[in-house]
Order: sequence, then C-alpha cells, then structure tokens
Amino acid sequence: MPMEDPDSIRKCSHCQYQGKVATFPKKKNLSYLKKCQDCHERDKATAQKRRVENASNNKENVQVVFQEISEPQNNVDWHQFKAILNKAKSTSLDLNHIVDLEDLCFEVEADAEEYTEENKLKLEDREDKDKEKLEVGAVARHVARTVWSITDFRFIYKTTHNNKTDNNIKTFQFFCAQFDAEQATKSRLHPDVNKQRSRNNMQRYPCSGWLRITMREGCPGEARINLTHKHHPKYVGITLSSAERESIRNMRDHSPSKMSFSPESLEKTRRAFEDMINIASEAQGVHPQLGKLLKRTFDQVEKVGGELTKEKQRRTMARTIKDNITLDMD
Repeated sequence: MPMEDPDSIRKCSHCQYQGKVATFPKKKNLSYLKKCQDCHERDKATAQKRRVENASNNKENVQVVFQEISEPQNNVDWHQFKAILNKAKSTSLDLNHIVDLEDLCFEVEADAEEYTEENKLKLEDREDKDKEKLEVGAVARHVARTVWSITDFRFIYKTTHNNKTDNNIKTFQFFCAQFDAEQATKSRLHPDVNKQRSRNNMQRYPCSGWLRITMREGCPGEARINLTHKHHPKYVGITLSSAERESIRNMRDHSPSKMSFSPESLEKTRRAFEDMINIASEAQGVHPQLGKLLKRTFDQVEKVGGELTKEKQRRTMARTIKDNITLDMD
C-alpha cells in the first residue's frame, strides 16, 4: 500500500468536512482514519457512554473496573515523554503516546558522528556513514535504552512486525528482562563436573512488561510508543563498562596471580587502606561496624594465606623417588 501524502485533500466518511490528510486522527499504526477529528471524538464519547450504561444495568451488580481506551494520548515531544516516564516509573506503567522524536534523532546522529570520528581509521575503506539514512530500528533501540535508564527496568528486543496493510510501518517489540513468560529455557550443565558453572538465577515476575514502538520507515522523527509494565524490584545490571572490557583485554595473556595482584591493583588497595587509617587516626578510633568488617577481612586474608602456604608445601613435597627427580629437574 503506497504511503499516503499528508498534504493531500480528503473528505470525512461521516460528515461534510474536507481537509488535508494530516488533520485527520491517526490510527495506532500511524496511518490516518477516514473520519475527521470531531466525528472520531463523538464516536469515542458515545462508545464510552454505552459501556457505562451497560455496567449500571448489570443484573448481578458486580463491580466492573474500566480501563481507559488504548488510544494514543495527545502528541508529546521527546522531553515531555521522558518527564511522563520519570513521574510514573515508581508505579505500574500503562503509557500510550505519539511522540515527536526529532530531538532524539539529533542525539542519535551526534553519537554516530562522534563514533565515526573516533574510529576514522577503521572506517576508511567503508562507505561514507554521514550519507546513510538514519534507520528507525536504531532510534527504537535508543528509546528502549532510555526507558531502561529512567525506570531501571531493562527491555530486550524480541521481534519486528510489519503492518498488514502498509509494509513501511513497523512495530519493534521489546520485553522486560525480568518477565517470567519470556524466560529463556534453562541451559544444561556441562557433563564434566569440574567444568560446570553455578549461576544465580535472576528473579522473574509476572509483570507483562512490553514496550512496542511503531514507526514508519524513512520517518524516524515520529513514533507511537506503547509501554505496559507491572511494578517489581528493579533490574540489576551486570554489563561491563568499556573501561572494564579494555582492562580485561589488556590482561588476557596474564596469569591469574598477575591479574589479581597487578601493581595497579596493589597501589589502589594500599591507598584505600592508608586513607582509612588516616581517617581513623584523626577520629581517635574506629567505628565498631568498620572494626568488625576489618577483623573479618584480615581473618579471611590470614585463612587464605595459610591455605595457599599448605598448598605450595604439598606441591613442592616429594612423595616418591620419581617426584624427587622431577622437582630437581625443575
């Protein structure tokens, strides 16, 4: 189905109104309704009135709880949407907005330009990135990351749905990382006991957490964002920072002892202890809770040191003539 020109003239299917397509209300998939805004509001009010009347005529007098029609609310810009999200983050979420993403697009493009500048040598043989069109999928992922940073709930990409009547309209679907219904199948343990790794499973909840972002291909500046999520304890991130990843890469050829007791780590530990001792000296004493922690720490250090000494003695002690010859050769 070809993309409809917002500046073309259309007649309302319910009244005599004629005007530009852009003046007609939008559907959830960002296409335009056939009826004008006045007719649309009138039909919504009529439908709501009928639901209230049907509830009041319920013979069993059962209390009925109504939810607001899942219609996009008034258009908001990116900063307004973030403010709404920040205000509602401590409660269960049920948001449905058409959001102007122009400001977010500027941020995405600026990040892309900064990355290209920092990696200029790596991109010499590739096509000019500045000429590439900003993809709606990249913008959708930035929306999901922003939701994570504001609410502390991580939403993971699941799938993309194409609209049945317009292939240019796509809905990007994300789910809450703690949603029990989307929990990955449990991985099998390695048959070798020595190679098995025990992991603490993340707590899951029936939160029905879904983030759906509907956008038109080639038009990343606007999206319908639908977010539903029941409140639960927040996500604890275990992702390594870029600095931590770089540190690990630099130590990939090191032995475990060198990684654990590198000069940098020892110097950092020494400074921390010196600062702590100086503070204790100035205060003429140590807080009882800190004293307990220090005693526990040094007891553990002494215990581990003793175990390492015994292990070293065991490894260097010749048990047979063959072992003695091997140690002498070493």
